[in-house]
Amino acid sequence: MLHNIFGHEVYIKEFDNLNKFEPYKKLFTRQLINLGHVYVDDSTHHPDIQKKGNSVSSVANVTDFQGLVGYSLLKKVLEPAIIEARSSMFKNIEIKKISLTRTWHNINYKNSYVVSHSHIRPSDQVANPNRRMQVCILYLEAPEGSGKLAIIDDDRENLRCTDFDQDKVHYITVKPNMLICHGSDVNHAVSEHLSDERRICVIFEYIIE
Repeated sequence: MLHNIFGHEVYIKEFDNLNKFEPYKKLFTRQLINLGHVYVDDSTHHPDIQKKGNSVSSVANVTDFQGLVGYSLLKKVLEPAIIEARSSMFKNIEIKKISLTRTWHNINYKNSYVVSHSHIRPSDQVANPNRRMQVCILYLEAPEGSGKLAIIDDDRENLRCTDFDQDKVHYITVKPNMLICHGSDVNHAVSEHLSDERRICVIFEYIIE
């Protein structure tokens, strides 16, 4: 379902289960944990932003994830919803090319959080002004007390969601098997993770031309 949050179109879908991927879910999760954390310092993701408290973020090229058992199946299961989200989010744009450029995962442990940031790449905007980006987040594990996804009506980055006027923050309570898609210009953060159990999500980043 498409939601308008502070003028941004955000797609949210809750799956009862992930169908054929379900038998591979535990194995896939173990593989993510074994990846450890590899930080990529670029204009979009900042290592000091992604690791706060006790959180882990692994940013990788798509080819790095293709070797994980279950990854291709997971993409196939999610594809209809991602296409539906894309057609709703970019309905007034003539799409000529779609590329999945990066996949990564975040693991949040107790007391971790992620400060405000967007996925805009300034250099890419200048070189390719007609490009758009679709960011899709699937929550594999999200226990009660999980850090919430915070959509922020303020462009300032590197701040905790509690640092903003709370009238400018919209919190989404994430759940297992929930898919959330938004554009690269959405400033967002993750509130403090209060559960003793971990929170795990996988992110897919699509470039749209």
